[in-house]
This record gives sequence, C-alpha cells and structure tokens, in this order.
Amino acid sequence: MWAGVIGSLLALLSIGIFFAPRLGEFLGTLSIAEAMGSLFGTNVRVVTAISGIIAASGMVAVQFKVAGTVFEYLGIVNMV
Repeated sequence: MWAGVIGSLLALLSIGIFFAPRLGEFLGTLSIAEAMGSLFGTNVRVVTAISGIIAASGMVAVQFKVAGTVFEYLGIVNMV
C-alpha cells in the first residue's frame, strides 16, 4: 500500500517539476489542435482536429456497442 502512495506522490512531483514549467507557452490555447497549429501551422491544425474528431467518434461508437451488448444481456432490447 505504501509503495503505491509513495509512487503516486513521486509521479505527481516529477510532473510538477519537469513537465508543468514547459507547458507555459500553451496557456492561451483551448485545444490540442490549436496548440499544434501555433507550433506547426494551419495544415497540422486541421489534421489534428480531424484526428480528434475520428478518435472521439470511435469512443462513442464503442460506448454504443457496449451499451447494446449490456441491454441485450438484460433483455431490454430484443434484436431480431
């Protein structure tokens, strides 16, 4: 138990010391696509936005699939 607590504290401490100071240049951005666009240009911003939309759509599709399977097991939805 103590190993998990100490490991979590060390992980948070290392994030605070090493990674958080380097994120200052992204404070004005609202999304990953906007941050990528400020670094690499408009084309990268569009590709990042499209990739994010595809990933989010995939996650929603998986949630619908799991919900359908659960409803099928419960007998709520009778698929023919």
